[in-house]
Amino acid sequence: MENVHVPRYEVAGADVDLFCYFSLSRNHTLYSLKWFKDGMEFFRFVPENTQPISLYWVTGIRVDGDKSNLNRVHLKNLTELSSGTYQCEVQEDLSFLSSMKQAEMTVLAGPSSDPQLEGFESSVTTGDILEGNCTIPVKSSLVKLTFYVNNELMEDSYLKNYGLINGSNGKLMSVLGLKLTVGDKHWTKSNSNSSHLPNSFNYLELKCVATMDSIDSMWVKVKIIQESHPTLRRFPPRRRLPPVTRTGAEREGESLVTSSRISPCDSNNLLISRIAELISNQNEELAKLSQIENSRLQTEREAVALRREELGFFRDSIRNKAPSNETR
Repeated sequence: MENVHVPRYEVAGADVDLFCYFSLSRNHTLYSLKWFKDGMEFFRFVPENTQPISLYWVTGIRVDGDKSNLNRVHLKNLTELSSGTYQCEVQEDLSFLSSMKQAEMTVLAGPSSDPQLEGFESSVTTGDILEGNCTIPVKSSLVKLTFYVNNELMEDSYLKNYGLINGSNGKLMSVLGLKLTVGDKHWTKSNSNSSHLPNSFNYLELKCVATMDSIDSMWVKVKIIQESHPTLRRFPPRRRLPPVTRTGAEREGESLVTSSRISPCDSNNLLISRIAELISNQNEELAKLSQIENSRLQTEREAVALRREELGFFRDSIRNKAPSNETR
């Protein structure tokens, strides 16, 4: 027996191949090859038999016989019960000498959905605290969350690991927090074709990655826009990023972005000007709503009038068809 190849970690629901590598003694042939899980035989290959492959029921094992042969055993739809010690035993003919190799496989129940970003502002400016959490529903503590800002891995000093907590829906959640003071170095200049953003703006890219040992990672990322007028951030208030639930999803948060910065000495005048502008905008919106309401009422009046005409025509039609009251 030379070696066996068994994946060390796999995720529930996956299919895997088990390989057994061996060489025989000189002038000897193979009598049988067997696979065991935790000492229970589930696969046997005997070359001399009419049907070389025999399968045996073992908890957590589902063998695809059509994809299995002497060199490979194909397991399908793994579950957590598929975890255990896998052994391959090769037996030679005549001498019936046997040799065995084994390896461990752990099947992990992966996250039921992609990670989500929660609590982060959709727009910030230099000097602001960028703070929020990355969460993911899990069944195993082996899931690891990491944060990246502009593809730079965030160090532990910026992170708070909440570990596993019970979510509001009763599911077990893995939660990692991020708290970072935004600096000038974090901004990237970009052009936008969105109607909600100016033609040119600065942004930082926030990304959360969920990994589970050697299993493929899942991630989510968003772009957070730089505010041009930090002292006007509360007019109107900034929106928080909604949860993002698609692998590799990317959203551009909308923000109040204007053309230049303001100095502290001019802040009062600008605030007054901004408030007046907001009031004016509000009045315009009210006027538009009033116009829409008047248009709706006019449409309803026209519909009622048309209905009355239809009813009048129907009434006249009935009168014309009614029998006369002449005395017979």
